[in-house]
Amino acid sequence: MSNRISQIISWLVLLASMGMLAIGLFAESHRSQKVVAGGSSQLYPCTITSNHDGDTVHCAVIRGPWGMALAEEDVRLLGFDAWEVSKVRRTRDVTDGEVIKGKRARDDLAALIGAADSAYLRAPTSGKQRDLYGRPLGWLVLKEPDGSQLDIAKWMREHDYDRDVDSRGKPRSGTPSLDKDGAAP
Repeated sequence: MSNRISQIISWLVLLASMGMLAIGLFAESHRSQKVVAGGSSQLYPCTITSNHDGDTVHCAVIRGPWGMALAEEDVRLLGFDAWEVSKVRRTRDVTDGEVIKGKRARDDLAALIGAADSAYLRAPTSGKQRDLYGRPLGWLVLKEPDGSQLDIAKWMREHDYDRDVDSRGKPRSGTPSLDKDGAAP
């Protein structure tokens, strides 16, 4: 009887080891290229179905490490704070001019996402993983049809869609500073 139990335990250990090996090989085969901008170097493929504004995207699926996936998540993008798309904001007054810039930022982000071959998210390397509304935080990188990668935070800052800094990287007066992962406090 104890010999039979020994054999069963041996088979279970072997099966568990094979499963761990398969998971490791699967995760390794789904690694993407390293990127030098903010966040970790690990890119996680995501399927973006919409963007609410210039700094929030809705992901139907985010493929994480070890084959894990998150579904139906709004992700707050890091590295910039886009202009608002409506005058309703709890923490500050929003002008009509800011709303116009916010709608342009939203529309341009939608166009960039639509033209990209694929989208990837990078998680913050330290600090908060979710914002005060419970949304996951991440850096968005788009793979262009020519194979190049587009860092969305950098693109948004360069095109004057960051309400905290101008297109030259100079802080605007009266705006909160970004934390080290690029999210507004």
